[in-house]
Formats: sequence, C-alpha cells, structure tokens
Amino acid sequence: QPPGPTDMPEGTTLEASHPEFSALIFKLQANLNPKHRDCMAFARICSGKFEKGMKVKSSRLKNRALTLSQAQMLFASDRDTVDQAFPGDVIGLNNPGLFAIGDTLFTGGETIKFP
Repeated sequence: QPPGPTDMPEGTTLEASHPEFSALIFKLQANLNPKHRDCMAFARICSGKFEKGMKVKSSRLKNRALTLSQAQMLFASDRDTVDQAFPGDVIGLNNPGLFAIGDTLFTGGETIKFP
C-alpha cells in the first residue's frame, strides 16, 4: 500500500502520485554478512518510481548527486536485486558512509526534505 500524503515544511503535502522520486532513509545496518564489512541504508519510497542506476540528490548533502546502482530487497536472510520499486516499497541501498537516518533522496529540480 502506498504511503499517505506527507506534510511538508512549506505547508504543502507530498502525495505518492507525485511524479518525481523521493525516499526517506530510516535505518542503517552494518555487518549483514559477517564475511564482509558491508553497510546498508534502508529507504522507504514515498513518491515516484525507483529504477536501478538512477541518479538522485540528497538534501542533507546539499543536493549532492548520487547514483543508486545496487539496490536490494531483503527477505529474512535472502537478498534480491531490485530493478524497479514503487511508493510504499522498502529497498536496501549500499551505504559507503554517505547516508544518515532521516536523509531525503529525491529527483527533479525542486529540493524535497522530509521533516
């Protein structure tokens, strides 16, 4: 089920049907695989459509451009590569140390930052 409308600081709302991609980083997890020092950021897609390899911006990193090339969906101990995801989906993003809890990822010319 897609997320409900999100109240934005400017007094507007962001609907799941908004055409531009937006997602909120809500969890960071390290050492998912004991043989590797991996770190994953979990993001819930709030609007738009995720596509593998897409370029997004981070509001906390002053609109720095990032490429989301290795997204995954996790089911217990299984991982599946994600090529597309939609509002309401949770995806895992490879985190080289750039993401923090509360980060907003977005596309388009208008900066989106969740409260």
